[in-house]
Amino acid sequence: MTPLFSIVVATDLNLGIGKDGGLPWRLKNDIRFFKDLTLSNNPIDVLNHYSISDIQTLSIQQKQIPENTENTVIMGRKTWESIPDKFRPLPGRRNIILSRHPHQSLSSNIIFCSTFNEAIETAPTDASPYLYIIGGEAIYHMAMQHPSCAYIFQTVINTKADCDAFFPAIPEWFKEVGCSPVLTENQFDFRFKVLANQGI
Repeated sequence: MTPLFSIVVATDLNLGIGKDGGLPWRLKNDIRFFKDLTLSNNPIDVLNHYSISDIQTLSIQQKQIPENTENTVIMGRKTWESIPDKFRPLPGRRNIILSRHPHQSLSSNIIFCSTFNEAIETAPTDASPYLYIIGGEAIYHMAMQHPSCAYIFQTVINTKADCDAFFPAIPEWFKEVGCSPVLTENQFDFRFKVLANQGI
Protein backbone atom coordinates (compact mmCIF):
# COMPACT_ATOMS: atom_id res chain seq x y z
CA MET A 1 0.00 0.00 0.00
CA THR A 2 1.35 3.42 -0.98
CA PRO A 3 2.03 5.52 2.13
CA LEU A 4 0.31 8.84 2.73
CA PHE A 5 2.53 11.88 2.41
CA SER A 6 2.42 15.65 2.90
CA ILE A 7 3.72 18.65 0.99
CA VAL A 8 5.76 21.39 2.66
CA VAL A 9 6.03 24.63 0.70
CA ALA A 10 6.47 28.40 1.07
CA THR A 11 4.71 30.58 -1.51
CA ASP A 12 3.96 34.19 -2.20
CA LEU A 13 0.45 35.41 -3.04
CA ASN A 14 0.88 34.27 -6.67
CA LEU A 15 2.08 30.82 -5.58
CA GLY A 16 5.62 31.75 -6.52
CA ILE A 17 8.21 29.54 -4.84
CA GLY A 18 11.59 30.48 -6.27
CA LYS A 19 13.81 32.55 -8.51
CA ASP A 20 16.98 31.37 -10.27
CA GLY A 21 17.11 28.23 -8.13
CA GLY A 22 16.86 30.11 -4.85
CA LEU A 23 14.29 31.73 -2.57
CA PRO A 24 13.16 35.35 -3.08
CA TRP A 25 12.92 35.76 0.71
CA ARG A 26 14.90 34.85 3.80
CA LEU A 27 12.69 33.96 6.75
CA LYS A 28 14.34 32.26 9.71
CA ASN A 29 10.97 31.43 11.24
CA ASP A 30 9.90 29.61 8.08
CA ILE A 31 13.16 27.65 8.00
CA ARG A 32 12.67 26.77 11.66
CA PHE A 33 9.09 25.62 11.01
CA PHE A 34 10.26 23.45 8.11
CA LYS A 35 13.00 21.90 10.24
CA ASP A 36 10.77 21.32 13.26
CA LEU A 37 8.01 19.73 11.18
CA THR A 38 10.16 17.45 9.05
CA LEU A 39 12.24 16.27 12.02
CA SER A 40 9.38 15.68 14.44
CA ASN A 41 7.73 12.36 15.18
CA ASN A 42 4.74 14.29 16.55
CA PRO A 43 3.55 16.87 14.00
CA ILE A 44 0.54 17.88 16.10
CA ASP A 45 2.90 19.15 18.82
CA VAL A 46 4.78 21.19 16.21
CA LEU A 47 1.59 22.75 14.87
CA ASN A 48 0.43 23.61 18.38
CA HIS A 49 3.81 25.16 19.13
CA TYR A 50 3.32 27.54 16.18
CA SER A 51 -0.20 28.44 17.41
CA ILE A 52 -1.93 27.04 14.35
CA SER A 53 -5.62 27.38 15.20
CA ASP A 54 -8.45 24.90 14.65
CA ILE A 55 -5.91 22.10 14.66
CA GLN A 56 -8.31 19.90 16.62
CA THR A 57 -10.01 19.23 13.28
CA LEU A 58 -6.82 17.70 11.94
CA SER A 59 -6.63 13.92 12.04
CA ILE A 60 -2.93 13.36 11.39
CA GLN A 61 -2.31 9.80 12.44
CA GLN A 62 -0.24 9.61 15.60
CA LYS A 63 2.05 6.61 15.38
CA GLN A 64 3.80 4.41 17.89
CA ILE A 65 7.33 5.28 16.91
CA PRO A 66 10.51 3.55 18.07
CA GLU A 67 13.39 5.69 19.22
CA ASN A 68 15.97 6.91 16.70
CA THR A 69 13.57 6.82 13.75
CA GLU A 70 13.83 9.38 10.96
CA ASN A 71 11.24 10.94 8.69
CA THR A 72 11.74 11.00 4.92
CA VAL A 73 11.95 14.04 2.64
CA ILE A 74 11.58 13.69 -1.13
CA MET A 75 12.93 16.36 -3.45
CA GLY A 76 14.00 16.90 -7.04
CA ARG A 77 17.60 17.08 -8.16
CA LYS A 78 17.58 20.89 -8.48
CA THR A 79 16.25 21.28 -4.94
CA TRP A 80 18.91 18.86 -3.70
CA GLU A 81 21.65 20.84 -5.44
CA SER A 82 20.31 24.13 -4.08
CA ILE A 83 20.93 22.99 -0.50
CA PRO A 84 24.31 24.25 0.76
CA ASP A 85 26.90 21.49 1.03
CA LYS A 86 27.16 21.83 4.80
CA PHE A 87 23.44 21.06 5.18
CA ARG A 88 23.30 18.25 2.62
CA PRO A 89 21.91 15.70 3.22
CA LEU A 90 19.32 17.29 5.51
CA PRO A 91 20.36 15.82 8.85
CA GLY A 92 18.10 13.57 10.86
CA ARG A 93 15.97 12.74 7.82
CA ARG A 94 16.14 10.18 5.04
CA ASN A 95 16.76 12.13 1.82
CA ILE A 96 15.26 10.75 -1.39
CA ILE A 97 16.24 12.60 -4.56
CA LEU A 98 14.23 12.27 -7.76
CA SER A 99 16.37 12.48 -10.89
CA ARG A 100 16.06 11.38 -14.51
CA HIS A 101 19.65 10.20 -14.21
CA PRO A 102 19.82 8.73 -10.69
CA HIS A 103 23.19 8.18 -9.10
CA GLN A 104 24.14 5.25 -6.96
CA SER A 105 22.76 5.80 -3.46
CA LEU A 106 25.57 7.13 -1.31
CA SER A 107 24.28 5.91 2.05
CA SER A 108 21.12 4.73 3.76
CA ASN A 109 20.14 8.40 4.21
CA ILE A 110 20.69 9.42 0.56
CA ILE A 111 18.65 7.53 -2.02
CA PHE A 112 18.25 8.39 -5.72
CA CYS A 113 15.11 7.37 -7.62
CA SER A 114 14.08 7.88 -11.25
CA THR A 115 10.28 8.18 -10.86
CA PHE A 116 7.93 9.76 -8.35
CA ASN A 117 6.14 6.48 -7.62
CA GLU A 118 9.46 4.74 -7.03
CA ALA A 119 10.42 7.46 -4.57
CA ILE A 120 7.15 7.12 -2.66
CA GLU A 121 7.38 3.35 -2.53
CA THR A 122 11.04 3.48 -1.47
CA ALA A 123 10.21 5.49 1.63
CA PRO A 124 10.35 2.97 4.51
CA THR A 125 7.03 3.43 6.30
CA ASP A 126 8.03 1.62 9.51
CA ALA A 127 11.48 3.05 10.09
CA SER A 128 10.48 6.45 8.66
CA PRO A 129 7.08 7.43 10.05
CA TYR A 130 6.32 10.66 8.17
CA LEU A 131 6.95 11.46 4.51
CA TYR A 132 7.27 15.01 3.16
CA ILE A 133 7.56 16.36 -0.39
CA ILE A 134 9.76 19.47 -0.33
CA GLY A 135 10.09 20.57 -3.98
CA GLY A 136 10.72 21.75 -6.52
CA GLU A 137 8.13 22.84 -9.05
CA ALA A 138 7.84 19.64 -11.11
CA ILE A 139 7.82 17.42 -8.02
CA TYR A 140 5.05 19.52 -6.46
CA HIS A 141 2.93 19.08 -9.59
CA MET A 142 3.30 15.30 -9.42
CA ALA A 143 2.63 15.20 -5.69
CA MET A 144 -0.46 17.39 -5.82
CA GLN A 145 -2.32 15.04 -8.15
CA HIS A 146 -1.31 11.85 -6.35
CA PRO A 147 -4.14 10.15 -4.41
CA SER A 148 -1.89 9.65 -1.36
CA CYS A 149 -1.21 13.37 -0.87
CA ALA A 150 -2.92 13.98 2.49
CA TYR A 151 -1.79 17.42 3.69
CA ILE A 152 -0.23 20.64 2.49
CA PHE A 153 1.80 22.65 5.02
CA GLN A 154 1.99 26.04 3.33
CA THR A 155 3.80 29.16 4.44
CA VAL A 156 1.94 32.03 2.75
CA ILE A 157 4.06 35.17 2.38
CA ASN A 158 2.12 38.38 1.86
CA THR A 159 4.02 39.64 -1.16
CA LYS A 160 4.18 39.21 -4.92
CA ALA A 161 7.81 38.39 -5.57
CA ASP A 162 9.69 38.14 -8.85
CA CYS A 163 9.53 34.34 -9.25
CA ASP A 164 10.23 31.96 -12.13
CA ALA A 165 9.05 28.79 -10.35
CA PHE A 166 5.52 28.26 -9.06
CA PHE A 167 3.47 25.95 -6.91
CA PRO A 168 0.51 24.44 -8.79
CA ALA A 169 -3.04 25.67 -8.25
CA ILE A 170 -4.37 23.91 -5.16
CA PRO A 171 -7.26 21.55 -6.03
CA GLU A 172 -10.66 22.17 -4.51
CA TRP A 173 -10.51 18.93 -2.52
CA PHE A 174 -7.90 20.49 -0.23
CA LYS A 175 -9.52 22.55 2.52
CA GLU A 176 -7.85 24.79 5.09
CA VAL A 177 -8.00 23.20 8.54
CA GLY A 178 -5.55 25.36 10.47
CA CYS A 179 -3.81 28.73 10.32
CA SER A 180 -1.28 30.54 12.48
CA PRO A 181 -1.36 34.20 13.49
CA VAL A 182 0.41 36.60 11.14
CA LEU A 183 4.16 36.84 11.74
CA THR A 184 6.50 39.57 10.52
CA GLU A 185 10.16 39.18 9.64
CA ASN A 186 12.44 41.16 7.33
CA GLN A 187 9.46 43.36 6.38
CA PHE A 188 7.47 40.31 5.21
CA ASP A 189 4.14 39.34 6.75
CA PHE A 190 3.45 35.59 6.59
CA ARG A 191 1.49 32.79 8.21
CA PHE A 192 1.51 29.02 8.35
CA LYS A 193 -1.51 27.19 6.91
CA VAL A 194 -2.53 23.53 6.94
CA LEU A 195 -4.73 22.14 4.17
CA ALA A 196 -6.19 18.62 4.29
CA ASN A 197 -7.30 16.36 1.45
CA GLN A 198 -11.00 15.89 2.10
CA GLY A 199 -11.02 12.67 0.07
CA ILE A 200 -8.70 10.79 2.47
